[in-house]
Amino acid sequence: MKSFRLDPDSVKDVLKGWPLMLILIIAGSLLAWLSVRYEWVRIFVPLVFGVAIGPTIGSQLRQKYPTATGLWLLTIGMTTCLIGVLARMAFPSWQGTGFDLSWLGITFCSILAFVIINAGNKDVVR
Repeated sequence: MKSFRLDPDSVKDVLKGWPLMLILIIAGSLLAWLSVRYEWVRIFVPLVFGVAIGPTIGSQLRQKYPTATGLWLLTIGMTTCLIGVLARMAFPSWQGTGFDLSWLGITFCSILAFVIINAGNKDVVR
């Protein structure tokens, strides 16, 4: 049986990014608390996290789609999808509210726009 080893570069990247993770955890906790108190905050949670986490996800997507244009659209779409699903699991009372419509709408529209913009790109459409 082979042993499992982590790539040293991946471990270094995680250790370099700990301040960002800490900031995102604190910001996420603050937004979760605010969204319980104020209904309108739930609509902006996916958008805020999409912009905050976007550079991390964007660098991975840049490697996968090197010649794609409008990569920021895909980054926001993937991030809001991730945050929306996690928030639905963490806060079941949010299901069926404006929060669902906001993260689903942002995710769908941004990924659709990315696909339409890159319809002729060989790296995106295979």
